[in-house]
Amino acid sequence: MKLTERDCENLIDALSEWQECVGCKEMDENDVGLDGDRYEDLMTRLGARYIQHSTDIREKEDKMNNTKYMWILDASSGGVFKFEIPRHFPENGDYEKLVMSILPKDVRIQDCSWQEGTEDVQVLNSWMTNGQYW
Repeated sequence: MKLTERDCENLIDALSEWQECVGCKEMDENDVGLDGDRYEDLMTRLGARYIQHSTDIREKEDKMNNTKYMWILDASSGGVFKFEIPRHFPENGDYEKLVMSILPKDVRIQDCSWQEGTEDVQVLNSWMTNGQYW
């Protein structure tokens, strides 16, 4: 089958939106469908426009800074975890269930506090002057 340049652009656009909304699935080698590797291969074969399209999307998302993260403090170990909240996770969704599904098996939810935030980390410096911290 031959595809015109316009056909490729239409497929790239449709598959990009599908990736953002549905996403690739995990599958065995003989399964039919798109996993991450097959998706990337297909998009690459559709043309170099995909590479620019993907870059444009990433830059646009970075500018919008709408990616949300969950920051989790494990009080028992002092460890801090960060993971990206799925893009289409409902605002009033069950965060506790989400956190429990992400945490390592050896971390108890009872020992954790969590908060939604951005990717940025604020570093606070303290200065000692005359034996006192500022």
